[in-house]
Amino acid sequence: MTIELSSSVLFSQLQYDRVYHHLGQDYSRLSSGLRLESAKDDPSDYAISNQLRAESRLLKQARRNAFDGLGYTQVVENHLNTTTHLLTRATELAAQAASGHVNTEAKAAINAEYQEIISELDRIHAQSEYNNLPIFAPSGRTTHIQFGDTSNETVAITTQPIDAAAFNLNGTDILSEANAEVVFQRASEGIDHTSAQLGILGSKYNRLKDTLTLLDEKIIGTQAAESQLRDADVALEVTKMTSHQIQMEGAKAAMAQANLSPERVLSLFT
Repeated sequence: MTIELSSSVLFSQLQYDRVYHHLGQDYSRLSSGLRLESAKDDPSDYAISNQLRAESRLLKQARRNAFDGLGYTQVVENHLNTTTHLLTRATELAAQAASGHVNTEAKAAINAEYQEIISELDRIHAQSEYNNLPIFAPSGRTTHIQFGDTSNETVAITTQPIDAAAFNLNGTDILSEANAEVVFQRASEGIDHTSAQLGILGSKYNRLKDTLTLLDEKIIGTQAAESQLRDADVALEVTKMTSHQIQMEGAKAAMAQANLSPERVLSLFT
C-alpha cells in the first residue's frame, strides 16, 4: 500500500530546504566576512567589484611607479648638487689662480686640486646609477615615469651630461692667469646649467608628489567602493541569521505536524 505525502508535507519540506539554504549562506558570509564570494551571490555586483579590484591594483602599481620616480629625482638632485658644489669650487680656484700675486708653486698646488675636481666630475657622470641603470649619458637621457594608461599620465625626466666635457673643461688647467679666466667663465656657465636642471627637476618632483596624493585618494575611494559591494554587513547578516534560525525552528515544527497524519494512517496497519 502507498501512502502519498500531503501537499502540506511537501510545502513544509520546501520551506525547510529554503531556510536551510539561507542559513548556510548566513554562516558562510559571517565566517568569511564577504557578501560576495562568487558570481552566483550577485552577478552584477560581483562583476563591478572585480572591476574595482582590478582598478585598485593598477592604481597601486601606478603609486609604486610614482614613488620610484620620487626616489629617482632625489638621486639625480643629489648628483646635480654635488656637481654644482664642484663647479663652485672650480670658480673659486680659478679666481685665486687668476690673481697676479700668486706664484708658480702656489698655482701648481691650486691646479692640482682643480684637476681632482675635473676627475670627480667625470667619475660622477660615468658611475651614477639608479636601479643598475645609468643616470647620465653623453647625449642626455630621458626617463619616463608612468602613473596611468595615457600619455598625459607620464612624467619625463631628462638629464644632461655633467662631465668635464659637458662644461668645456676637459683638458683645461689654471696654471696661467689667462687659462684661469677661461675656466672661471666656463665653470660659472656650468653652474647656471646645473641650476637650470635643478629647477626643472624640482617641478617634476612636485608633480610626482601631487600625483602620489591623488593616487592615494583614488586607491582609498576605489577600495571603499569595492568593500561596500563585496564585504558583508555583519550587523545585517547577524539579524538575517537570527531570523532564519527562528524560521528554521518553525519549519521543523511544521514538518513534524504535517507528518503526523501519514504516520497515523500507517499506524492502523501495524
